[in-house]
Amino acid sequence: MKKEEVATPEQIAEFLAYWRGTCPQLHLYSDAELMEYRDMFRQHATLDKMSLTGFQRFVKQKAKAVGIPSEIMPTLSVELWSLFDEDTGNFIDYGEFVSHYPRMVKALVRYMVRDQGPDTFLKNFAEDGIVTETALQTVVKQYGLEPFPLKDIQVLLHWIAPNNPAAATTEDVHMWAADYTSLSATCLHIK
Repeated sequence: MKKEEVATPEQIAEFLAYWRGTCPQLHLYSDAELMEYRDMFRQHATLDKMSLTGFQRFVKQKAKAVGIPSEIMPTLSVELWSLFDEDTGNFIDYGEFVSHYPRMVKALVRYMVRDQGPDTFLKNFAEDGIVTETALQTVVKQYGLEPFPLKDIQVLLHWIAPNNPAAATTEDVHMWAADYTSLSATCLHIK
């Protein structure tokens, strides 16, 4: 096994500057948050590009923790691949990875809410029928969906409750679970 080279602070700064220049949405993240994403990305990438095989392993790892059946894993991987590989270069680069990972988490959490049922999800994670940032941080941690910084948690909460992004009510969670208009992985919505 080849030993991974340790990047110097200058190399890391250059890496982050390059990707922030290439993908403007990466400006939303701190250096530490981007490094967490980089660490996860590099677990499945070769030469800073993720192949379909590496991506399938990554999806399987994340989806398995949420309880997605193995029989839909190949379809899920292909659907998510088409989301992540926005330039259709047959590899996922770091910028694509960071940009699209929050939508993958959204699809996985929505699947989990539908699979458990919104009431069970609320019973397990809501406080007094309200889902907050803290509740979603617990979901992300419990199901191994990290890294998922606070700004991504806030976006997820906004997707669940667009009219009240500070806290999702029972009604918001039920409506979000039943909404099929913003699907990024259609195979997750077939029962």
